[in-house]
Formats: sequence, C-alpha cells, structure tokens
Amino acid sequence: MSRFLCLAVVVFAMTLTVAAAQVAAPEKPSVFDAMAKELLARLEPPRPKKPGVVAKLIDKYKKWKGIGGPPRVAVWPFDREPVPIPKLLARSWNEALLDALVKGGSGSLRFMTRTDFTTLIKEVEGMDLFGKINNPVAAVVGKAKVDVLIIGKMLAADGGVNLSYRAVDMGGEILATSGAHFMALDFAAIGAAEDSLTIDAAIDAATAHFAALGPKLKRLRVHGLLFAESGVQTSFGRYFVERFADALQMKMDNVLSGSSLQVIDAAITPAQVKKLRGMNVTAKGVDSMLAGDQVGDYLLTGSYWDLGRHVQLRLAIRNGKGQGLAWNRRIHKTSIPPGLILVPETSGKSAAAGDNHGYGPIGLELTSNKGHNPVFRLGEKMVLFIYASEDVFLHCFYKQANGKTMKIFPNRYLKNNRIAGRAQFHIPSPEMPFDFTVSPPAGEERLRCFALDRDVTASLPPEVAANDQALIPAAIADRLTRIYRDIADTRMSEVVMAVTAMDKGP
Repeated sequence: MSRFLCLAVVVFAMTLTVAAAQVAAPEKPSVFDAMAKELLARLEPPRPKKPGVVAKLIDKYKKWKGIGGPPRVAVWPFDREPVPIPKLLARSWNEALLDALVKGGSGSLRFMTRTDFTTLIKEVEGMDLFGKINNPVAAVVGKAKVDVLIIGKMLAADGGVNLSYRAVDMGGEILATSGAHFMALDFAAIGAAEDSLTIDAAIDAATAHFAALGPKLKRLRVHGLLFAESGVQTSFGRYFVERFADALQMKMDNVLSGSSLQVIDAAITPAQVKKLRGMNVTAKGVDSMLAGDQVGDYLLTGSYWDLGRHVQLRLAIRNGKGQGLAWNRRIHKTSIPPGLILVPETSGKSAAAGDNHGYGPIGLELTSNKGHNPVFRLGEKMVLFIYASEDVFLHCFYKQANGKTMKIFPNRYLKNNRIAGRAQFHIPSPEMPFDFTVSPPAGEERLRCFALDRDVTASLPPEVAANDQALIPAAIADRLTRIYRDIADTRMSEVVMAVTAMDKGP
C-alpha cells in the first residue's frame, strides 16, 4: 500500500471517529431536564432491595386486581392561569417538563398525559367566570385519579420570566420544588404580539379593538387592572383603566345611536348581597353577578406584567356568560408618565409575609361584593363572601395597609366559627352588627382565611385564638400559615385575597 493511500485511510478513519464521537456525545441537559431532576430527587422513593419470590407474587396479584400501583402525577396546565407569555408557549414548557420527568424517572411514578388530565378537570368546582382555578388540589381531589400535582409558576423578569415548579400532594403539602430558572424571551420570534406601543397608542388600539362589540356593549362594569399575580391595582393600573374607559366611552358614543356607554364600578348591590347569603353560589356565580344581568352589561378585567423594558398588558371585556373580547399587547416603559407606580411594594415579598401557595384538600373561595382581589375607595363598605365545599371551622385575618393585622372571624359578635358547606357565608352578617368600612391609609391590604375540618382553637397561640379583634403581634402574624399548617391530624386549606384601598379621587 502506497504512503498516500495509507495516509488517506488514516484521515478517513479519523474522520469517522470524530463523526461518531459527535453523534454519540450526550445532548446538553436542558433547563427542563434540570428541573425534572430537582423534582424527582424528592419525589421518587429510594430504590428498594431486590424483592423476594413472595413479594413478587403479591405485587403481581395487586396489579391483576388493580390494587395500588405507582402514584399518579400530573402537570397542572398553565391554561388556567393568567401568564405573561402566549398560552401555546406555556403549554410547550409544561410538555417539555413532562417529557423530562418521564425520561429521568425510574418507573416508580406514573405520569398522566395532558389530554387525560385536561379531560378530568374540564368541569370542576372552584372555577371562576374566566376558567381560572385558584386551588388546583381541591379541584381534583377525589375526582381526578391524581396523587401529586406539579404546578408551575412564572415571575416576570427583564427580557423573560423566571420559571419554577412545585410538587404538591392531595393534602396541600409541598413535596418538592425546583429552582427558579430564567427563560429568555424573544417576543418577535414567539409572535407574542406586534411591535410594542407607546401608552397613548396602546389606549387607541385597545379602544378600537373593543369598539367592535358595537351596540352589544351598553354598560362597562370596571373591576380593575391588576399587577401580575399580586392582585393589587397600582397607580399605573388605575391611570390606564381610567384613560381607556374614557376613550372607549367617547368612541362608543359615536357608534351607539340614541344612547351612550355607561361606565360604572363593578359591584354587587346591598339588596343582592342579602339574597346571596346562605345560597349555594360559588365564586363563578359572584363573577357573573359582577358582570351584570342586563342585556349589554360587560365586565372589564385586566392584568399586566413588568418585563423590564416593556409592560405586557392583557385586557378582557366579557359578559356574565363569559362572552366578549380580549386584547394583549406590550407597552414601551419609557412612554409611561413618571411618578406612576408599576410594581406594588409587597411584590416579591409574599414568602416573607407568610403567604401560602393556597392549595389544600378543602374547596375554599374568598371573594367580595366587588369580586376577588377587589379595588375599594376609602369609605366604601366591603362584604366578604366565603364558600367552602364542606362544613368547616373558619378563621380569617385582615392585614391593613399600615402593616397591622387583626383577626376578623370568629369575633366577639359571633364566636361559633363552624360554617355550613356549599352555602354563602358573609362577613359581616346580620349576627355581626358592624360595617366593614375601608379606612385610611390607602394602600395594599390582605385578607387570609383558613378552613379546617375540626376545631383547633386549643392548639393556637393565645394571640391567634382570641376573638376580641385585637391586633396580633407582627412576629406571630407573619407566621400564620405555618402555625395552622403545623397543626397535626387536620385537613386544612388557605386562601389569600389582595384588597387595594385607594383614595376617593375626583
């Protein structure tokens, strides 16, 4: 063999070796592989020793009879949550995590497909007018054959979002969590929206979009524009809603013949409140009432996210049947007037403030005569609506804008805190002769209620067990969730609601 031929063979062999190495090289683990590994490290039990013959026969019999089997795990769909990215992209992230969990698992867990799980939760209690479910655990416990839910969370960040997941059992306990991973977003590439707009152009575009409702829209009942998952309306949210409502009103005055668009606060009247008490009316029914029951009544709701250089904005105008239009665009942050607050003071501090994830085995809904996460002007009267899926012992606390916390139920007027399930319970009620008036200072306030399947008064610190509506020391108030969750042999659910107290204005 000539020297040239030998050299060619060596070069060809080296080329094959390099190519084979490139093919055989493992793929770089994705962010979803990393999150799946973090979750599985806590979810999967230690590998048992090799089972004996008897154990194998017992296991075979159980499988034949359909007894036991691996725990069923499902990923909760982002479709049920308002998120700052397109729903299709959010869905693809959940599917990527599910694939990574299946690939990285040892077989000790059974993962449900998205299709199977979506069918199971198609019609459940705890759903609001727009399809959102605040307590996934209570929605599926006893209905869907699920043992563990993996629930994602997105927090807006400059140029993207921070994505994390937590695994929760059917008792509401967090079994495992992943770290927060930054997901960069190229809005042009994912087609989230057209080019971002100035705030003036955004108001014009939203007005033109919703004007398409035409004569069907006669009364616009305004709920508010809230910041992300906080449930708080900031000065920016109030500014945008007021300007948009004014612009839509002027636009519709030209569209409607012989009448004009009415713009009013979304609220349930005192007469309607009386009719609701003791009735089997869930939060979805309350939302329908807020939207109005006359032809032409529509409810305005909205959310926005601070994405660094831009603000992602989503508005929806729907009637009591959920029919209407939605609008989603980005705004140049530089076009927003200076002095307007975009991010609430408490944003990002929820964990420090003791906020629970809100999941638990008991269905518990908390709303008000102005809906969930309401906006009240100083001096207005608030009525709380509580709905539980079963008879429970209820404890409720109110944190004022000045940081002070008090127990509002049970109280000196009604010390018996056992409430009937599947019936509207109100605070205050005729048995509680006081008005819940929103008082200064203006700001962010927070309501927190716990529903338990037994009386736990004896297990609570004296400051929490008292019914005299006295202030609770901050060191204890910040640990309320942990205090209740640490009570043994108790089924418990918690719900938290933000209240924006704002000045009366002009």
